Amino acid sequence: MNLIEESGKIFKPKYEKKKLIHELSNITQNINKLNLQALIDAIYVFGSVLHEEKLVHDIDLLIIYEFDSKQKKKWREFNQNLTIRLKTSLIKKYESLKEKYSSILKKFRFKLLELKLNEKEILIKSKELRKELKIPQFHKFIIEDLETQELIKNSDLEIDWLKCLNWKIIKNVENNINIEIILKRILLKEKNEKFDFFFAKKEDFLEGIIPKLYSLKINYLLAWNEDHPDVIENLDSIPILKKKDYAIKELNNFLEDIELYCKNNEQSTKKIKQLKACKY
Repeated sequence: MNLIEESGKIFKPKYEKKKLIHELSNITQNINKLNLQALIDAIYVFGSVLHEEKLVHDIDLLIIYEFDSKQKKKWREFNQNLTIRLKTSLIKKYESLKEKYSSILKKFRFKLLELKLNEKEILIKSKELRKELKIPQFHKFIIEDLETQELIKNSDLEIDWLKCLNWKIIKNVENNINIEIILKRILLKEKNEKFDFFFAKKEDFLEGIIPKLYSLKINYLLAWNEDHPDVIENLDSIPILKKKDYAIKELNNFLEDIELYCKNNEQSTKKIKQLKACKY
């Protein structure tokens, strides 16, 4: 994470809101022409980007997506081919590399001991070698390892989707990859901490279900959809009445949260008193 340390405190840097909105506009260019495994229906923004501040830590995005029948089939086949045909081979290769590098390190340390170097010198030199022997990043490995390339080709797997994964995901996957991982990485193209992504299927969103968000009564505004594709215009030209409505909702949400906090705190205080009154 891109963090700044100042006076013993660590915090995220702030960016010009206007520049971030332009970056978001660039992300949405030809969005549904990207090699995505789902259709992006709409993008909403919420949080500090909708406040009057000129500087923000990031932009909170709510991505609404859906599948058509072809995409559903293709995504299902991708997961099946990955877990059945490719996963075992990849894990074996990873473990083989790990074992090989570990063996080299042990032999290297043994030689350093023979040279009668002290523990500190051995540690420094071992760290230097460890950097050289680092297991290749997953997205590089799958395009450099010829055997894996052939296996991917024969398994009819989307290489663009595979590149979005890493060794940890491959080792832990059981049946299905989390689709949000791939959507986020293809949309961003590179690591970018200026945007915080949340996702919801269109069918869930229409029913008011927004997974992983801290509040289901989140206050959001449309940034992009196919009928309103101009992000800058959508966010720069929010009418006064809409801003007023947004501010009222924010205040109501805040008051509800405070009320809930007080209620929970009161219940906790009563429980503590009951526990203290108990005799063991």
